Amino acid sequence: MEIELVGGNSVAIMLSKLLFAVDPKFSDSVSKEAKVYLLTQPEFGVQADSGALIIDCPGEYEIGGVSVKGIAAQAHNDDKDVPFRATIFKIYNEEFSAVVLGQIAPDLSEEQLEAIGVIDAVVLPVGGEGDTLTVDESLRVVRKISPKIVVPIYKEEQEAQTLATQLAAKQESVSKLKLKTLPVGEGMTIYLLGK
Repeated sequence: MEIELVGGNSVAIMLSKLLFAVDPKFSDSVSKEAKVYLLTQPEFGVQADSGALIIDCPGEYEIGGVSVKGIAAQAHNDDKDVPFRATIFKIYNEEFSAVVLGQIAPDLSEEQLEAIGVIDAVVLPVGGEGDTLTVDESLRVVRKISPKIVVPIYKEEQEAQTLATQLAAKQESVSKLKLKTLPVGEGMTIYLLGK
């Protein structure tokens, strides 16, 4: 599994040799190689290059040996009575599983947590101005999901360090996260992605 920050809260995820572009609107350059665009909110998309599949809503999908589960969620700034318009994406195969949260409200329901299930890595935007989870909200969400790997994006370095300290997690800075196997041992690792 590979995870790379490509701008704002846009990431590229490679799993089973299949490239996913998540929220490509925030990317400096959308990869022409992406086979699937995952939009955590419909307005975060761009026109797909020929042949790319766009997934912007809840549901279950199977693409090239990779399973994708879209889970309905409330957007971060929406009132509680507004219908869900965001989507959490779980991407997994037999070796790895990752969940990309997007700009969601921090109070995940038991139903959402059950749909996410046991996960290896969580990718979540932290510390944006108003639309994104604060450090405290991120802590709540990560503790509920309890992954081995946390990849904060759209963050200030200080906020990421606070997140690592509060979670008692190891911290590692990498330009791109490349995993052939999961980290060994107990505890959580926070990977800070560079551009």
